[in-house]
Formats: sequence, C-alpha cells, structure tokens
Amino acid sequence: MGQSKCLAAALSYLRKGWSVVPLNAASKIPAVKWLQYQTERPTSDQVRSWFTTMPDASIGIITGAISGLVAADLDGEVGLRSAQRLGLSSSVVVKSRRGAHLYFRHPGYAVKTQAGQIAPGIDVRGDGGLV
Repeated sequence: MGQSKCLAAALSYLRKGWSVVPLNAASKIPAVKWLQYQTERPTSDQVRSWFTTMPDASIGIITGAISGLVAADLDGEVGLRSAQRLGLSSSVVVKSRRGAHLYFRHPGYAVKTQAGQIAPGIDVRGDGGLV
C-alpha cells in the first residue's frame, strides 16, 4: 500500500475509533513506542506525521478495549483448519502475510492476548495486543 493510501486508511481506522500505530516496513514491529496507545488513541495530527515521515510504514491496529476489537490471528493452514474445525467465523476477515485475522467486537471485559491457547495456529489479540 502506498504512503497516501496507508495514511488514508490509518485515518479512516482512527475515525472508526481504532487506535493505530505505524509498523516498520515489512514487519509486525511498531515504529513508535506504543504502550500509551493501548489506553489513548493517537491524534489525527500524530497519524499524519507518522505516515508522512515514515512513508514505508504499514498500519498496526491495537486490539482490546481501546479499539473495541478482539482478533483471532490464524497462522497459516494450521490456523485456518483449526478455525474451520471450531466453526470460528467473522464478518470481518483480513488477509495477513501468513494467514488471516478475524475481527470481533470487544465484549467489554478484559480479554487476554495469548498465543496457542485456543487451538493450534490460533492466537488471540485482545487487550494489549496488536494486529
């Protein structure tokens, strides 16, 4: 996604109430310190600045109560098969580098971010998580 498209998408996500941060190019690593954005959303000016000064950045969405989102991170074929076996589905599915993310509305109580606890290849990105 080009810089202007990433910036437009990040601002769109921010308007939806999602807390967004830039990720280093071709990685899942935040390009900024992101702890504070687990409890407060960045401003549109911050988002504009990030994606203007880091044109190769991709978008990270902080999951949990701050964004009203929980995601099931399905890793590869193993995760996809596990989700199918569990009947796990969502109306919002985002293709990822290694599989897919299923997005769900945050339930209003703490949802722990955890890896491998649900089923093989499925990680939960809840409070304090990032997709």
